Amino acid sequence: MVMTKFINVFSLLVRMSVKDLEKLTKDLPIEDVNLAEKAAMKILLESYKLEGNPTIKILTNNDYEEKNFSPLSLILSQGYANAARMLGFNNEVLLTPSKKQTEPVSLEELQFIQDTKENDLVLFVVNNKPGSYSKTLGENKTASKILIENKARYGQHFRLGEIGLENNDHIETYIKALSMDYAETQSLGNKIKDLLMETSQVKIISGDGSSLVYEGDFKEPLVYCGDFDGTKNNYGGNLPSGETFTELNDLERVNGEALIRAYGGEKGVTIHNNPERITIAKGKLTDSSDKELIKLLEKYKDGNEQEFMQFFEEGYPIRELGFGVNYEIGRQNIILPNVIWIEKMPGFHTSIGISHIHYHDKAIDGLAKELNKKPKGHTDLMFDTKQIYFDGKKVFENGKYLI
Repeated sequence: MVMTKFINVFSLLVRMSVKDLEKLTKDLPIEDVNLAEKAAMKILLESYKLEGNPTIKILTNNDYEEKNFSPLSLILSQGYANAARMLGFNNEVLLTPSKKQTEPVSLEELQFIQDTKENDLVLFVVNNKPGSYSKTLGENKTASKILIENKARYGQHFRLGEIGLENNDHIETYIKALSMDYAETQSLGNKIKDLLMETSQVKIISGDGSSLVYEGDFKEPLVYCGDFDGTKNNYGGNLPSGETFTELNDLERVNGEALIRAYGGEKGVTIHNNPERITIAKGKLTDSSDKELIKLLEKYKDGNEQEFMQFFEEGYPIRELGFGVNYEIGRQNIILPNVIWIEKMPGFHTSIGISHIHYHDKAIDGLAKELNKKPKGHTDLMFDTKQIYFDGKKVFENGKYLI
């Protein structure tokens, strides 16, 4: 009999069946749980390609009502548990309180992460930001590093608490974003990567016809499309997935104007039903009709050491070029309240600020290494994308890629 181990950090260890787990979710909308089950099945089979006898380990929260969060964490957890049971996999569930960004991981959580074997899957289905799990845990290792060393997989459903208690349309949109065609999306993401490697100009056309042009050679693109089968060190990442992104080797070679629909800020996502204009010259955002965006970028600038101020002369640095390829999240036409989700919508996004986790700039990171200080500030801008051209060839129009 397939079992679910249910661990509550406030009580003794209790082993329970999948049906016992259902007692926690019995009052939640059954249609949402069924939708999550279908999405979980696709993730386990198409993204992680699990086989054999892995254990699906779910770390989740149950305090959504008192914090006015949506019950999405439990809905997804039940969906994963149901799908794992149908596939004949074992389950373990660790129920913890939602954490603050700086709150340390408990010993129970650390043991839960460490106690994994090859091909197990640990799913972080939590309301909080990733801070606690991305910081060093036992033996100065992050959660993902511990799991990779064990050759276990991981999936990160972070920040679910940013969806409010009454946002039912956001719950449905988020779950459907997990139900993309993984093979098709991975193929599309890699096609964009291959084209970018041979492209010397990318032009973005906004809804009003304004254009933004990136010129020069690009760094090797990264494809984050849920290809977590354990090969090539692809053990896991954020969910939902679906983007390909790169960066210019010469950050100054981007100029023009564009309309933006949304961006991430200190208090969540700012959404513009009527897109706002930005102006970029020599790789710097120099002006915007959205003065709140300028205030945000000024805060990012002021958060840096004085030595980094040279990079803010004449504007705010533009970094990556990102291409969302998750048609399911785009199909709903609902902007979710976090940029790490909406940047997967079909179309274009860019990042702004001198900090970037994946790409390094010789001047910025060279100075950071010399000073032993980290550059700070990074957010993503979602464009009102009408068309995208690679070297004059149209590759995207009206929500669809043409490759």
